[in-house]
Order: sequence, then C-alpha cells, then structure tokens
Amino acid sequence: MRTAPRSLRTWLFLGLGGLAALAAVPVDASPVTLDQVQTVGGDTPQVTLQLSDAAEGSAVSAFTMSGPDRLVIDIADSEANPQISDFPGDGGVIRSGEVVTFDDGQGLITRVTLNLSGPVDNQIRSAG
Repeated sequence: MRTAPRSLRTWLFLGLGGLAALAAVPVDASPVTLDQVQTVGGDTPQVTLQLSDAAEGSAVSAFTMSGPDRLVIDIADSEANPQISDFPGDGGVIRSGEVVTFDDGQGLITRVTLNLSGPVDNQIRSAG
C-alpha cells in the first residue's frame, strides 16, 4: 500500500529593504547572498532560506529528484555565505541538507538540496 506524499513548505524570506537596495546598487554589485537556512519540523515541515536585502526579484526554481528523494532549490545570481554548507534536517521528512554555489557559465547559482525521507509535495513562497 502506497501512502500519499507528505507536504513540505519552503519559504524564501527576502529582506524588507530589498527593493530599495536593488534600485540603489550599481549593475556590477555583489550578487544576492544566502545568509541562513533553517528547518522546522511538524505536520508541514518548513525550510526558511534567508536571503540578503538585494534579493527582491531573484529567480528561484525548484524540482524534485528520486533515488534518493530530494528537493532541489536553485537561486540565480546568488552565492551562499561560506559558513553555510551542510545543515541538519527536521528529524522527520527532511533528513539533511546541503548548500553549494557554482557558476553555470551564465552566472552564479546557489543550490540548496534537501535530502528527504520520501516523496513530498512542495510549495515555495517568498515573503519580504
């Protein structure tokens, strides 16, 4: 008997001054920075990705993978705080996570990979 996938909510918190900061920075400014990753367990586990103030309008995409189950979140034109690499899960659906920054030839991308205990439905929202 197959059980229904659990739900996972991912929040992208953008700094309150994001729009003003983005308008005030020159074109060659530093990319958006992923400052913090936080996981919260419960019936609907949540992952909070805290981005720098200049994150307003950042392109974010997500996709799932299986074998093992993962949720991958890409943030374009961004880099991760060097102190963030691996992080613990929520003790339930999210087993662990990792953060890497790479150049895809068109710019920097920060990838957050959530290693999951099984398939999940996910929802990504931004707030700021």
